[in-house]
Amino acid sequence: MAESLRIAHLGTQSGWRGGEQQQAWLAAGLQERGHSCLMICNSRGEMLDRAPELGLEACGVRVRGEVGVTSVAGTAAALRRFRPDVIHLHDAHAVLIGSLAAKLARTPAVIASRRVDFRINSRWKYTWAIDRIIAISSAIRSVLVDCGIPEERISVVHSGIDLARFSEMPSREEARSRLDLGDDRPVLGSVAALTDHKGHRFLLEAWSRVLADHPRAVLLLAGTGELEKQLRQQAAGLPAPGSVRFLGFQADVPGLLAALDLFVLSSHLEGLCTSLMDAMAAGLPVVATAAGGIPEVVEDGSTGVLVPPRDPAALAGAILDLLADPGRRERLGGAGRESVRRFDRTRTVEGTLAVYSEVLAGKGRL
Repeated sequence: MAESLRIAHLGTQSGWRGGEQQQAWLAAGLQERGHSCLMICNSRGEMLDRAPELGLEACGVRVRGEVGVTSVAGTAAALRRFRPDVIHLHDAHAVLIGSLAAKLARTPAVIASRRVDFRINSRWKYTWAIDRIIAISSAIRSVLVDCGIPEERISVVHSGIDLARFSEMPSREEARSRLDLGDDRPVLGSVAALTDHKGHRFLLEAWSRVLADHPRAVLLLAGTGELEKQLRQQAAGLPAPGSVRFLGFQADVPGLLAALDLFVLSSHLEGLCTSLMDAMAAGLPVVATAAGGIPEVVEDGSTGVLVPPRDPAALAGAILDLLADPGRRERLGGAGRESVRRFDRTRTVEGTLAVYSEVLAGKGRL
């Protein structure tokens, strides 16, 4: 595309998780290609502080509920000042706020991202003003179609990761030393928000079976969320309660992954999961559930092992099988590292830009 675009990105979240990282990487990648971006974000959110570090212009708006008058008015004012060709809405609350603001500011094109495979409550919300929905996996597209969204209104652009982060990882010994772990025990880990759909309760049920064969094994859980207290209580009831360590938010994900023998993901709902991609980029063998978009990342038996969601026995069985077979772990890790290259974040930028171009061309704007 020769013409430089102006793109406003609206995100309403206060915290920083995978969706916010994807939003920031996308905007930074668009600017690297000569386009101009404005991050319209929660005035009490982390994006407002982090965006300038990435060279991104940011504007804070007060977010009150899904359709607060203040939120809509503030977003519309930012759009009138910036005069974008496209507004890209990055979370569920942003959809209605941004749609209304775009109408008030007469923004030419409205794009919404859908990152979760939950069913939508309102088809109208995603159709009355949205020109195109970008689903981060084919699984999400299928859910949207099943909810009544016309298939031609949906494009699939997979999320991506920064593969360069894994080019120089710490050694296993160094990574384990930082975590006060010896080299003589199995160490497994998961990087996921401590929320219901990530299925940690099933992982902890499976963990009790793993401990029966590997009493010195350690499970590292990185992430924060509303279920932390409940999960800590569940872990405290295990035969070896100290075998589960809650690490909280981890900024240095490659440094954590370098310490692991195996990565585990226990979600029963999952849009795609970039944490799983990170683990594969680090060369780790992975055991994951066949939920949502996960089978689009992991090929069962080739680049990882997939088990049914909500099945602790199957999860434990897959973990134990891999712990007993170092050679298979090495083969799966190597195959996964090669396979995950297709999810480089540059492809996400290019795919998203292609959607912008198609929508604008359809409106006679290009």
